Amino acid sequence: MTESRGAWMMLGEPGLTARIAGAGFDWILLDQQHGAIGPDRLVGLARAHDHGACELAVRVPSADPAAIGRALDVGASIVVVPLVQTADEARAIVAAANYPPVGGRSWGPLTPLWGAPTPDAASAKPRLWPMIETRTALDQLDEILAVEGLDAVFIGPYDLSLALGMTLAELLADDRGPLATIVAACRKAGVACGAFAGSPANAKRLAKFGFGHLAVTTDLGIIDAGTAFVLPGWGAPRTLY
Repeated sequence: MTESRGAWMMLGEPGLTARIAGAGFDWILLDQQHGAIGPDRLVGLARAHDHGACELAVRVPSADPAAIGRALDVGASIVVVPLVQTADEARAIVAAANYPPVGGRSWGPLTPLWGAPTPDAASAKPRLWPMIETRTALDQLDEILAVEGLDAVFIGPYDLSLALGMTLAELLADDRGPLATIVAACRKAGVACGAFAGSPANAKRLAKFGFGHLAVTTDLGIIDAGTAFVLPGWGAPRTLY
C-alpha cells in the first residue's frame, strides 16, 4: 500500500479513539512521543481497538528496542519511530522490530491476553516508518532509504522546518525544496513516503508533493472541527494538533 489516510491520536481516550477508528480511516496512530499515551494506556487502547476497522499504528517515544517491541506486542502493524538520523539507526530499529534471525526482538505478544489470535512469528512483517525530521537525516536520506526492512519513511514537517531554520509555511510552499527532494529520493529508491499533516489543508499540500501516507487530522482537530460546526463562530479548528 503506497497511499493511505490516517488519524493521529493524542488524547488516549478509548471511546473517542474507537469512534475515530471506525470512521473510515486506513489507520489510526497512538502517539506515545507527544501524546498522553503511556505504556499502560497503550495496552488499554490497543485492547479496545477493532483491527477490522483499520490498521493500528504506534509512534513510539524513541528508538528504544523495548518500546518498539511493546508496540508490536500490543498488535500494531505500523511503528513510527521519531528522530531517526542515520542508516545505522535505521538498521537498529529493523533489528528491534524483527524476530531472529533477522533481528533480536523477544517473543511475547500481548494480544492473546484479550482473546485475539496468537501471531505467527514466522510470518511477522512489521511495517516500519522512521521519521525524517532533522538536517542530518535529510543529508543521509539515500543511505537510510537503502536499509532493508523499511516499509516507508515518514516526515515530521514541524520538526524538519525547525531544523532547517524555516517556518512550516515556507517549507510547504517551497516546490523545489526539501520536501520535493525527499519525495524524489523515495521514488528513486522505491520506498514509500508519508508525512504528518495535522490538518486537511496541509494534507492536500503534502499530497501534491507526492507523499502517500498522510496523517490528515488528529483527535483534537476532529473535536475542534466538530465544535466549530456545531457552534458557528466559536473559532477556527486548530491546525497543529
